[in-house]
Amino acid sequence: MCMVLCCIISSILGDSMDLDGLIRRHDEGLSLIHSIKAKIEVRVSEGPGQTWKTINESSVLRSGEYERDSWRAYFAATSGYPDGKIVPGGAFKDSLTTPEGQRSMVYSWCGPEDVPSGTIDVGELASQGKGISGQIDPPQPFVRPLGYKSGWLLPLLFTPNWQFTLRELCTDSHPHLIKGKNAQGEPTYDLDVTDPTRIRRYSLSFDPAHNYLITHFKVFEVPEVKGKPIEWFNNLSVVDFHEPKKGIFVPKTIRGSSENIPGRVYETLVSDVVVNEPFDDEKLHHLEFPPGILVVDATQEPNCFYVWGDGKPAMTFHSLGAVNGWRLDKMAAFARRSRHPDGWTGTVVWVAVATLALAGVLWIRRVVQRRLNPV
Repeated sequence: MCMVLCCIISSILGDSMDLDGLIRRHDEGLSLIHSIKAKIEVRVSEGPGQTWKTINESSVLRSGEYERDSWRAYFAATSGYPDGKIVPGGAFKDSLTTPEGQRSMVYSWCGPEDVPSGTIDVGELASQGKGISGQIDPPQPFVRPLGYKSGWLLPLLFTPNWQFTLRELCTDSHPHLIKGKNAQGEPTYDLDVTDPTRIRRYSLSFDPAHNYLITHFKVFEVPEVKGKPIEWFNNLSVVDFHEPKKGIFVPKTIRGSSENIPGRVYETLVSDVVVNEPFDDEKLHHLEFPPGILVVDATQEPNCFYVWGDGKPAMTFHSLGAVNGWRLDKMAAFARRSRHPDGWTGTVVWVAVATLALAGVLWIRRVVQRRLNPV
């Protein structure tokens, strides 16, 4: 009799779940993770698992408020190209985030294993179609349940948009909570939210059996947005979970498809998962810039630019024009040393591309900051 009564009460409570209760339980599930190590591989196939290609690999190492994460692109799957092909990618990003601030390095068509010892010659790297740059950012807020708002949260479906918590998304969207069922007939809670930028809408399902984590995810472009949208992994479901600690869950396999390109399927594989184990890794305390590279200091207003020396800036520039002048001199010097008659052509093209890329990064950064901190 007591058991039946408990079931009835649980059923009543389950049916009376409101939006605030769902957000609270979802946040509590994420907040159980105080430290984590994990490797994440996202791959794509143009058929039913016949032509797998790794799009990117990432790793995360977080202990308390210290976090190191890296991301390497191998291919890019995007419908931004007219033919929708999967094209090669060559970016590697390594970031260290601490209460004191964030340091990151971006490698173009190379990785840390390709960096020569000693001072980096940017002209020589450019002649090989490669580049390395760094950035210093001010301290980031560490707010539960997500902690730092980091990119690795998204492929794990810990959040539909790594820039916003679920509560932030719901505050702007005012969604209606719907009780539903997944493909296995198990109960879920479903809702639709729109990100504060009003660019994308997300349809989400939450699983009570796994700490109310997101187990199904669809993303839609808001109709008012013009232009051809980038293809998103827009129909993803968690297939199974890791349970590294009793009652703590991390997705193990996530599969999905693309409505933009029929036949294309995706899979996210999460491995080497360790949570809430005491560890102290050297990577959580040091990310050193190699001498010779350009480093953007975003803690200054306006941003300034350093040519990095032995553990500190060797030269400082306060304008993009001065930076490009220095870079052009370095590339011209390498072209002369190499005695390549066509060295100038490649150098000038590389400088133009690099200038546009850097300007674009700074512009995107300003747009994001304005959206996150509207005046």
